Amino acid sequence: AAATTVIEAVDQNLTLEGLRIIYQRNRQ
Repeated sequence: AAATTVIEAVDQNLTLEGLRIIYQRNRQ
């Protein structure tokens, strides 16, 4: 349950906007 809550929180933070930032960093 705790792990699921953490994952859900991460999913909320890593929206498409967050994933785009990570993607840009990985491309460079």
